[in-house]
Amino acid sequence: MELFINVSRFHPLMVHLPIGILLFALLLESVKRWKKDNSLDTAIRLALLSGVVFAVASVLTGLLLSNEGGYDEVMVNRHKWLGIAMAACSVLLYFAHVQTSKALSRYYTPLFLLSVGLLFLTGHFGGNLTHGADYLFTQPEDAAVTVADIRTANAFETAISPILKEKCNSCHNPSKAKGELIMTTREGLLAGGKSGPVFNSGDPMESEFLKRVHLPESEKKHMPPKGKKQLSAEEVQLLEWWINNGACLDCIVQEMEGTEAVQPILDKYTISSTNLAAIQAGPVDAATVEKLNAAGLRVSPVAEGSPLFIVNLTNHQGLDKGTMKKLKKIRRNIVELDLSHSNFSDELSGFLSQFTSLNKLQLQQTAAGDATVRQLEKMKYLESLNLYGTKVSDASVEALMALPSLKYLYSWQSAMTEAGIQRLLEARPLLQVQHQLDGDLFGESKLNPPAIVADSELFVDTIVARLVSNFRNTSFFYTLDGSEPDTCSALYTDSLVLRETAQLKALAYKAGWGESPVAERLFCKAGIKAKAATLAQPPNDKYKGKGAASLVDLEKGTPVFTDGNWLGYEGMHMSATIELEREEPLQEVVVSALSAPASWIFFPKGLKVWLSRDGSHYHLAREMKIPDTEPGAGTETKYFRLGFEPEPAKYLKLEAISPLENPEWHPNPGGKCWIFIDEVLLN
Repeated sequence: MELFINVSRFHPLMVHLPIGILLFALLLESVKRWKKDNSLDTAIRLALLSGVVFAVASVLTGLLLSNEGGYDEVMVNRHKWLGIAMAACSVLLYFAHVQTSKALSRYYTPLFLLSVGLLFLTGHFGGNLTHGADYLFTQPEDAAVTVADIRTANAFETAISPILKEKCNSCHNPSKAKGELIMTTREGLLAGGKSGPVFNSGDPMESEFLKRVHLPESEKKHMPPKGKKQLSAEEVQLLEWWINNGACLDCIVQEMEGTEAVQPILDKYTISSTNLAAIQAGPVDAATVEKLNAAGLRVSPVAEGSPLFIVNLTNHQGLDKGTMKKLKKIRRNIVELDLSHSNFSDELSGFLSQFTSLNKLQLQQTAAGDATVRQLEKMKYLESLNLYGTKVSDASVEALMALPSLKYLYSWQSAMTEAGIQRLLEARPLLQVQHQLDGDLFGESKLNPPAIVADSELFVDTIVARLVSNFRNTSFFYTLDGSEPDTCSALYTDSLVLRETAQLKALAYKAGWGESPVAERLFCKAGIKAKAATLAQPPNDKYKGKGAASLVDLEKGTPVFTDGNWLGYEGMHMSATIELEREEPLQEVVVSALSAPASWIFFPKGLKVWLSRDGSHYHLAREMKIPDTEPGAGTETKYFRLGFEPEPAKYLKLEAISPLENPEWHPNPGGKCWIFIDEVLLN
């Protein structure tokens, strides 16, 4: 029996392997099809076989683990049968890839997509079992509750419930009730679990809950289990105090016994609430304010008639001791002081200690350091402090702890470390610290993608493309093969001279900002010049462009289908023959098409290319199927590239196969639809 249990608990390890392996196989398959590289087949086969092995192992260990109980039966069944279906589908996928059966190999792509879909569904329900059914779609709850006066607060809701949420509820919820214990509801806490009540008000230290908390972490019954985030000594002390008071769910802190012993801990769950009206400051003469503004210090009242002021010195590069002395005249009236992006430094910080009424202080992007923070010790009203981009380090943690009213601290890109921030939060658990980039405070969290500038998307010999950004000191990285760029890709220096068809993808990078989203643009080369083109059927008279010449004139149509460059066909296919100047080896045909569903225009559902050396005998060189347009799609132009093995030819025929009718989701389902073609490029 012991071996059975141990084997079953390999399931959490096993389930992650087929996820990574099958997704890797999907990536390989995508690269293979994109680059038409059959050499990847061996790697794909090995990945699929490994995925099958671990998928089956995951199912077997999962079946054993489900026998242990403690899980929601309905959710277990969903997870179980989806897992079995996924494993079975992955087996069929493997045999479809090795082509043991021609009938099976025809369904290779659908089987691949079905396997991946089942993989995500199975993982989703598995995650629900572990974290709760609403884990994916709910906002995380705060670990603590803000109260103005801890003495009048509900002890359970304020101090105990947040501990249970963070340390206990992941294993004891309706979806995963270990030991048949549910701790997410009051009813569940009072009902207890398989071993009976978890709280013993008669003898608190004999409570099943505390007995398990105090077991060595190595013990199987220790709570929380080994490997989970453990309770701190202060959290254990709070839980003992609460259970000693009968595990009361509705008691007020000041009514409970033994509160004095845990008062220092409870005080950490209190943030003093500062009201600007409590700041005592006399009126300021209007002439004084006018004089300060005339000196460029930008002083304004908090509200009309208020004696409290906001001083804005952002971007001021001429701050000196004289500037600070001028502000001393109204120092008790200043509640907000903005020194951001100025030349403020520790050398000027001595004056800050006199601004004891400050409620908000902004020092971002200045040379302020730990000496500046030490000057804030008398600021009992200070609620918001912005240290973004400063030299303030972990040496200021104690000084920050001592600020009684501090609620908001912004320390992103300061010299403070994660360890220092964690130490600060342990002492002040309700302090809201922004230690990472926040777009609302500091602008966009990501750079804009670079603009790709070029005269045209079509060219004959070469074309020059440039990357442009409105951010200074920005680097660009790019690829030309359609792969996703990163900071290890080619570095853009001046301009790009393109000599072949290229899928240009580029991103911007700036130190301290990271990478931008990717910009992309397809540049198509018409390396082989066409002599003439003819159409098997004329286009609609409204959209006839220049006739057959529109296919080979290198004048790209715009998303405005009435621009005169498009050939439009209503309810019929398009067929054209193109003659070259001379016989040349052809290896790619690129077709430009338009989709505008709101105007009854759709991409062709397929393209076919035939080649001939004499204009009489043609054979099919390449056929392409184009996916159906999805509901809600907007107007777009797209190039469709049909590549094949190089072959000498002087003539080619192109057929664009129309959907003929609007899809069922269209406002006019079944009505005649259009296809619009404007360019056929040859390489």
